[in-house]
Amino acid sequence: MRGLPKLLDGIVKYTLRDKKQAALRLQQCTKNPEPLGVMFSCMDSRVLPTRFTQSDLGDTFMVKNAGNFVPYPDDVIDMSNTSAPSAALDLTCVKNSMKHVIVTGHSDCKAMILLHNLRNEVDNQMGSPLELWVKKHGRRSLKKFDYLTKENKYVGPVPFHLKGCNQSLQVSIDPENKFCETDKLSQVNCVQQIENIAAYPFLKDRLHTSDLFIHGFWFDVNSGNVFMLSKKQQKFVEVNESTYSSLLEEVKDLD
Repeated sequence: MRGLPKLLDGIVKYTLRDKKQAALRLQQCTKNPEPLGVMFSCMDSRVLPTRFTQSDLGDTFMVKNAGNFVPYPDDVIDMSNTSAPSAALDLTCVKNSMKHVIVTGHSDCKAMILLHNLRNEVDNQMGSPLELWVKKHGRRSLKKFDYLTKENKYVGPVPFHLKGCNQSLQVSIDPENKFCETDKLSQVNCVQQIENIAAYPFLKDRLHTSDLFIHGFWFDVNSGNVFMLSKKQQKFVEVNESTYSSLLEEVKDLD
């Protein structure tokens, strides 16, 4: 079954199997909302962060777009350029004081493949809406991607500076060289969005006082493996039973 019939069939199954329990959970969320934070993810249909994090109703706010971009604040300072991601940061981290922001990138990202193909045309203001979107908001990622060279085996490290919390990172990108060039760009892009978020002036005080935290996840659509940006190890680390304890040690005191 494909198309709209598949969706209608799903709604009927939800109504019969899950709606009653979901309604109870929704009532709890409405009376006592306690969302963990906001997650920025690519809109790719293969990437379902709520599934691979086993999140429940009310756990996270979700913002999706092509390339999981969060525009740098200088790029949206004018009212006509205000973006959904910046508005979402205001809603969740200012109006509702949520403590966690998560950026989720992924492998085989069509937006990153397009950005890589257009890497020599980013100053060309002609193109389709998608092409203009990735060129405008991907140029900072491309500059960081240039740190991956033949001399360092296309690993880096790549420098990032988180302005609001005054933290510098030297991130090694895929040090085992398991992924292709565009997947490496996707990982660079994920960390670049963290840098972008940390530059928003209205988040500065909370970041500076360690009342707000920004994290990075990366999902491999081929294996289903999930990686987390370890700021201690300064690379993406696969989340599994063997790495869980060390990664938990990094984040357990951030609530």
